[in-house]
Amino acid sequence: MTAPAAVTGNVVNAAVPDVDSAGVRFSHIGERPHSKHLVVRTSDGVSLAVCDTGPRTAEHTVVFLHGLCLNQTSWERQITYLLSRYGRSVRVISYDHRGHGRSAAAPMNTYRIDQLADDLAHLLTALDVTGPLTLAGHSMGGMTALAYLANPQPSTCPSPPTGNAAPTTVTQRQLLERIFARSPLKEMRILRK
Repeated sequence: MTAPAAVTGNVVNAAVPDVDSAGVRFSHIGERPHSKHLVVRTSDGVSLAVCDTGPRTAEHTVVFLHGLCLNQTSWERQITYLLSRYGRSVRVISYDHRGHGRSAAAPMNTYRIDQLADDLAHLLTALDVTGPLTLAGHSMGGMTALAYLANPQPSTCPSPPTGNAAPTTVTQRQLLERIFARSPLKEMRILRK
């Protein structure tokens, strides 16, 4: 992996102060149409590397949450497929959890699932995610999604997704088959609003 390109004139969006919209390019992420590479600062100041693709006004938002020791590129094939199939009717967000990929390291005592869920809540607020939301998580990312759903969210967060949650269990395949059979986004939906 190569480092992000040099950024001249770091611009912080005044309307969303926790988002650095400097236009950083991550070479390990494929060229996605209409993508913005951002840095979102969590409530405790950790910088998260984010790729936000598609319009904020899309009909549906999908957030991809990677597993332990991975990064947002682990979802690249799924993201490419989703964007090619649904185009601008879907907004896709992927990011590196704290201490992973291009995101900043954090104090050791903050590497907890509940903190990752708080990071997710902060990210959704900072990026002004509204409307239907799907959280797709692998391993640690799935636990993060479930922890996010288990916690009451402040009024500034989007309403939590309702519907189906597929935790990783021995019956995961059966759960996924049932979820996909009922879902308009059959190929991707894990959690649905």
